[in-house]
Amino acid sequence: MGGTGLKGLAERLAAAGGTLHSGADGRNGFRVTAELPIGTGDGADTEEWTK
Repeated sequence: MGGTGLKGLAERLAAAGGTLHSGADGRNGFRVTAELPIGTGDGADTEEWTK
C-alpha cells in the first residue's frame, strides 16, 4: 500500500476496517466521506463527521 490521493486514502481506510465515499454532491461541489469503526472493534459503533 502507500498510494496517494483518494485511492491511497481508500486503501488505508480499508486496512483499518473503514470506507471512503467520494463524488459530486449535487450542488456543483464534491463530497468526501471517510468512515472508521470505533468502539469494540466489531464495527457495530460508527461515528460520521460531515463538514
